[in-house]
Amino acid sequence: MALLYVNTTMVNVALPDLGSSIHAGNRALQWIVSSYTLGFLAALLPGGLLGDSIGHRRLLLIGVCLFGVGAAVPLFSPTVIGLLVGRAVMGLGASVFTPMSLALIPWLVQAPYRARATAIWSAAGSLGAPLGPILGGLAIDNWGWKAMFAIDFVGALALVMVLAACIPPDPMRPVRRAAPAPQILLSTAGFILITAGLINSPGGYMATTSGVAALIVCLVVDSRTQSPLADLSLLRNHHFRTSAMGLMVVNLVLFGVLFIVPGFIQSVLGHSAVAGGLMLLPMAAATGLGSFAAARASKHPQSAQLALPSGLVLIGIGMGIAATKVVSGAAPIMAGLTLLGLGQGLSQSFALAHAMDQVDEEAHGTAAALINTIHQIGSMLGIAILGSLLGNRYTRAVTSQSTHLPEFIVKQINTGIGVAKATAPQFPGLRDQIDATANTAYVTAMDSVLALCSVTVIVSALLLFTTAMGRTSPSRVRLMATSRSRAAKKLELRRKIRSAAIDLFTARGYAETTVEEVAAAADVSPMTVYRHFGTKESLVLSVAKTSDVDVLLAAVSEGHVLDAASLTDAMVAHIASNPVEQLYQRVVLITSTPELGEALWTRTTTWTDALAPHMPATTSLARRAEARSLVAVGLEGLLAWPATSTQPDVRLLKQCLTESFQVWLTGSQPPEA
Repeated sequence: MALLYVNTTMVNVALPDLGSSIHAGNRALQWIVSSYTLGFLAALLPGGLLGDSIGHRRLLLIGVCLFGVGAAVPLFSPTVIGLLVGRAVMGLGASVFTPMSLALIPWLVQAPYRARATAIWSAAGSLGAPLGPILGGLAIDNWGWKAMFAIDFVGALALVMVLAACIPPDPMRPVRRAAPAPQILLSTAGFILITAGLINSPGGYMATTSGVAALIVCLVVDSRTQSPLADLSLLRNHHFRTSAMGLMVVNLVLFGVLFIVPGFIQSVLGHSAVAGGLMLLPMAAATGLGSFAAARASKHPQSAQLALPSGLVLIGIGMGIAATKVVSGAAPIMAGLTLLGLGQGLSQSFALAHAMDQVDEEAHGTAAALINTIHQIGSMLGIAILGSLLGNRYTRAVTSQSTHLPEFIVKQINTGIGVAKATAPQFPGLRDQIDATANTAYVTAMDSVLALCSVTVIVSALLLFTTAMGRTSPSRVRLMATSRSRAAKKLELRRKIRSAAIDLFTARGYAETTVEEVAAAADVSPMTVYRHFGTKESLVLSVAKTSDVDVLLAAVSEGHVLDAASLTDAMVAHIASNPVEQLYQRVVLITSTPELGEALWTRTTTWTDALAPHMPATTSLARRAEARSLVAVGLEGLLAWPATSTQPDVRLLKQCLTESFQVWLTGSQPPEA
């Protein structure tokens, strides 16, 4: 993640040097930046399907390799075409290794430490973002823009070697699933055509219209196929939809501004790339502060609803401050960028968390892919729309101010400010006039774009604020009802998976059946099976998810006996709701499969020992605790295991199981084994 964010922010400080070195105009620079986003968008949604097909570890390594190969292309082909191809390949690689690195955390990190690992994963990006401009600035000032891609290439090469050595093979066998090729091709074509039309505006209406048509066809095809590319039904949820739209607006402004501002800092003000990178640090720090404020606001439901519109208001005010014609100073820009960072951290952190809170756990992967896609669409539109507005306004300003310059020089200036700065030294007598014309035109154009950003963002904030006030937070009763509904859906899904597993294990044998075959029979992905049960043996033994078990263990270890008892009773309710015939099938499987029998005995012993020091002294609770130990003591407490050295009697197990349930729920004397 650090490598990804370093690259994303590093390229912005390289734009002025790129423009002058390879004589790239504003449109060429837009394509160079946008090609990365287009590559990212092309593979982001199908990346999850591909990970299931070839394995998450393998796809992670492929993604990092692609990123490195893409970084190497401009080193050997330092042209606009080489940069376009290289950046697009880098985007493809980043779009798959980003989600795959997150997907591997559950397999590499034990449950109690997963939240910490995820936080470190996220923090790596936050660390890389401010390092990018500084590292890129140092490299560019000393060795030129190629050094930026050399850093990416070396970083990817080192990362591949570390990942290949440290990450074990995928814990599950890949499942071959048909990729939705028509939707992938249509969506990619749509994004490319829209970007081309916006960058080439005002003459790109045909491309833009064709791109929109391609996306509409993609949506129609996707809604009628058995293998959809995206679950667009998530957008029916008001809170998910508004969060996604808010994120798109934030990214539109952020990436558009980051495309524009380096040209002002380096080309107009004359600062070095390092200084330009350092000037972006206050924005990065403000982003962290805004994220912290969003985390605090999330604890207060009423305040949390205002976090997104408040963040947008801050961005709008910042863009208004930055919209200045003062050519000689950077203070307004830095103040505006700081408010942009603060608003981005506040709104983006809240919107992401709020959107994911609206969907069930089983849909988190799909929801994350969809919201990230919408997020990246904002990036693409920001670079294309705001970059085009800047270019058009810049051209008009140059034309109106250069009446005393030769026409061929005016054409050079119109290409872009980087080309203008490279052209000026060739004409010493006109150098000051060329510089002044380009500087004034660029500031005039930037001023117009930032003012438009300010108005757009504040209007969006007002719309979101009105919506938030019109839709008050649900009452506690509604929240509880929603919670019960989600719990019921999860329970039903677990029953469906377990039923398919037990039927297959009974018909074909436990050892002969794979988790992937269970997933296919239950019509879910293998990832969903592992998320709910953790291991293959838990399909037979387990009654609770690993996270539920961790909570119960924590309650026991901290001496919160009543909490542990309450959690355990909830687990038992799940057990008791299983069909008796299925329970009998599970008993048969356990008694006929040594691997399962040993696992159950080990788990029962471990949990009994863990709970023993905390057993209540009262007779009623003590009896219930003893009954809990008979049914595998809360761990999933599934079966009572008789204390015999001979092969267990299946009928005795079934009888003991039934009676233990009764004891557990009534608190009466447990049966003798």
